[in-house]
Amino acid sequence: MNDVERDNYKLEKSIKKMDKLTRHTDKYKKYNKKKKAYHSKQYKPLDMVEEYKAPSDVKVWLDEVTIRMEASDITKYPGMILRNQAIFCMAYLTGARVGEYSQIKMRDIRIVRTHRGEFMNIKLPNLKNPDKHIKHTLIALHNEEPFVKYIIKYYKFRMNELGIKLNPKYIINRIKYYAILDESKKNKLKSVIKKIGDEPFFRSYKSVNSISQIYKPLGLRGFNYAFIKFFDCNPHFIRHLRATMLLNVYGFDVKQIQVFLGHKRVTSSEPYLKLDTSGIETKLISTELH
Repeated sequence: MNDVERDNYKLEKSIKKMDKLTRHTDKYKKYNKKKKAYHSKQYKPLDMVEEYKAPSDVKVWLDEVTIRMEASDITKYPGMILRNQAIFCMAYLTGARVGEYSQIKMRDIRIVRTHRGEFMNIKLPNLKNPDKHIKHTLIALHNEEPFVKYIIKYYKFRMNELGIKLNPKYIINRIKYYAILDESKKNKLKSVIKKIGDEPFFRSYKSVNSISQIYKPLGLRGFNYAFIKFFDCNPHFIRHLRATMLLNVYGFDVKQIQVFLGHKRVTSSEPYLKLDTSGIETKLISTELH
């Protein structure tokens, strides 16, 4: 190869490199533009939290989205509408981060009865508090019935799915006959119950009739997609909404909200709170001075 050929080769190589760099830059710009559009859509302004004055307003929002989901193409996936309703209700009632309630398993949801009434006890990981890695969120069944019913409905749906697929002979609704079974059958039923308890609560619906999908948990992208497509908000917006509702409607103080949200410090909870001025006016009028 003489000097001229060598120079031509180097020139062609540098041109190819520049073309590749340009294509990469254009691709990055296109991706960045798409990413910005995605992020601008996923957040409802936090000022919109103040539009929801009571839980009934949140229920109206959920009903509107349900109508929209029933008119969409997701009806071909059995249980997907139920799952999306349960995701919204779980996010609202627990006020948890999406990374926390996405890890819920079947055994983490329990109904407990105390002298004060019936509660749903949901065990959640506490991701950003190094002092307390697990938190238990109590939900009053009577007060939160419009939202709890969707979680219970989806829970029963999942029990039916998992019970039939795991062990057709001893499905989960035979637990009431547990006492009259012999020891070998008891042990067999115990193993079935343990398997079901270890399964994810929220599952993926990527294909219509795939048995493997029953055991596949829904990823974080799936949660974000459900909120952005149907509820037009980021999952974290619901956390802000719940904290504000606890302050204005339920009368929680900042310390109680800190415990509920799982924060380490009170200062972490303060940005979540949007005080309704009408509540201040009501207190000023209703307070009697002596």
